[in-house]
Amino acid sequence: EKNNLNITNITEDTLNVTEASEDPLEHTTFYPSDYTDQNIILLCVNEDLQKGVFIQVLYYLVFIFSVLGNGLVLYVLVKYRKLNSVTNIFVLNLAISDLLFAISLPFWAVDHATEWIFGNLLCKVMSGVYFLGFYSCILFLLVMTIDRYLAVVHVVRATRGRKNYCAITVCVIIWCVCILVTVPEFVLTGVMEHWDGHMLCVILDEDNHRWKLWGSLQHVVCFFLVPFAIIVYCYARIIKRLISCRTHRKHKAVKVILIIIAVFFLCWAPYNVIVFFDCLEELGVPLFQECEEKRALQYSYYIIRNITYFHCCLNPILYAFVGTEFRKSLTHLFCRSTSCKKMQERTYTVRNSTHSCQ
Repeated sequence: EKNNLNITNITEDTLNVTEASEDPLEHTTFYPSDYTDQNIILLCVNEDLQKGVFIQVLYYLVFIFSVLGNGLVLYVLVKYRKLNSVTNIFVLNLAISDLLFAISLPFWAVDHATEWIFGNLLCKVMSGVYFLGFYSCILFLLVMTIDRYLAVVHVVRATRGRKNYCAITVCVIIWCVCILVTVPEFVLTGVMEHWDGHMLCVILDEDNHRWKLWGSLQHVVCFFLVPFAIIVYCYARIIKRLISCRTHRKHKAVKVILIIIAVFFLCWAPYNVIVFFDCLEELGVPLFQECEEKRALQYSYYIIRNITYFHCCLNPILYAFVGTEFRKSLTHLFCRSTSCKKMQERTYTVRNSTHSCQ
């Protein structure tokens, strides 16, 4: 309100001077406090975009699909005791990380719709849970790729090293690393009142610029560039090994691998490009000086970030439902009716007859 009153007074003084003098700027004094960088930036903020219904609906959709998909993965793995393999241990932890990420989305949907109404403690908790799920998801995708690489390319070495206790140890290390990385988010995040009276859940540290810059660099380098380079290398070696093998299933395996790489790149690369641009802005590189360019960057950020969120819905399809054993367990789960059992028995009889004729 103070800034608005000052701007109004300046406007009235300017009009009065215009009538008395040919040069309207000759007797006009401008105060730096009335024209801060914050006020200039606010002119380029699209409030309709931040309060848009589309973002809220999309958050709820991602939440629903992620809970259904990853919840089903957890249920099947626990009910049918499929945790006797290294791959399933990693799939279980990936599903947990996706669920952690998805749990925070309804809170951010309400925040976008109105303001942060859940208090300071939940602000800290949801910020920590959000980044914990975000970072752990990337690392579990990475170790699953390395595990596949060892199982296909280095079969002998993998036979000795791919033990369940090794997988559990790796998972514990990943969770510990991600918790340590998200501690600053939990400690520094809190609720503050915006200049327009709305309550925000933001970083409260005085040196906000430094933490934002460090977070952007950490996100781009440690949680995208390095993992993506390792994933591409591992899958390239896997494809090379599969092509050299004489098996009719290699083409399907190669297709699945290419789909996994494409989905990972499409979901994470655009988002990290936007984060990198934001990092350059924090360093003072004048990439986007015009207001329209800043608004275009905001639109790109919101759209690309929402595409990235869908990755937690796709993980169950790519890493669980594709597996043969998991599909069998899923079929057994949904096929408990008498008609379905009869169909399975009939199929089993036909297969046995075919094999006996051969």
